Amino acid sequence: MFKTDPILVEKCRRLRKKGFTLGEIVKKTGLPKTTVYDHIRDIPLSNVLKEKIKKYGEKLQKRQILERAISSYQK
Repeated sequence: MFKTDPILVEKCRRLRKKGFTLGEIVKKTGLPKTTVYDHIRDIPLSNVLKEKIKKYGEKLQKRQILERAISSYQK
């Protein structure tokens, strides 16, 4: 089993505490999503981060609705 560099683990934890999302931490560290998650899952989400994730979900939902509408119009 591969052991993640402790410096990268600490970087993941520091970024999460600063309010970075899982995806943002993955991009910054280059580590696999599951590896990052394993090292940050015990850090509670701040209210700011919860709001950031909520806004991203709403944006994604609007995009999916628009894509479905365009797809059905093209048929």
